[in-house]
Amino acid sequence: LVVLESTGVTFTRKIDLGLDSLTPVLQKKLNLSKPELVSKLLFAKTFDFSEIGPDLLKDLGKEIESVTGFYEAHTGQALGQIYFSLLPESLSWVGETLAKRLSVETVRPNYGPWLKTKNIQFGTAIDPSSLEAKWLSVIALMDTFNTHSAPKPS
Repeated sequence: LVVLESTGVTFTRKIDLGLDSLTPVLQKKLNLSKPELVSKLLFAKTFDFSEIGPDLLKDLGKEIESVTGFYEAHTGQALGQIYFSLLPESLSWVGETLAKRLSVETVRPNYGPWLKTKNIQFGTAIDPSSLEAKWLSVIALMDTFNTHSAPKPS
């Protein structure tokens, strides 16, 4: 878990549970015989996890609540948004389900103004307003590269 503020990274904690923790729960819940079937189902875009998602993510949700509760207790600041950087589109339900559990919104970046302040421009084929949150890490790297490679004022 990484907490970002306008000044940068302010808090990090490792969360030991991941998507692998969903396999036994989903296998039992749907009475599937093989773990491979669970993996195929998890990454398929055809299965609706909206009903069973909260049950599947119970342990992961508890872990994230524990970490975010620690952060909020020590800083006095509540989390406002959450972002899952490495989830494929087929697992977008994970971010939505955990955001609901934590009573926060998922990050929906407005890249246009940010790119302008960083003097980063795309070609005409790319509309920054159409970019999804998954591009955040790439754009952040562009900003870092742009900042560190810019000539120093004399």
